[in-house]
Amino acid sequence: MMFGPSFSMKTEPSSKPKSGFFSNIYNDPYKWSLVKSVTMFASGVFGFLIIYEAMNAPVETL
Repeated sequence: MMFGPSFSMKTEPSSKPKSGFFSNIYNDPYKWSLVKSVTMFASGVFGFLIIYEAMNAPVETL
């Protein structure tokens, strides 16, 4: 695959120090894994409840 002359695969290291709440979590493998696991679990429970309510909704008879 050919790319234009402005495309570069090299990335230069950032001169800014990495600080902040979210970057601290993202750069720590344990914290990031924990956040991903809790988020996926909560999404699964929420999705299950939505589907469960849709399946058990009262049916109107004509």
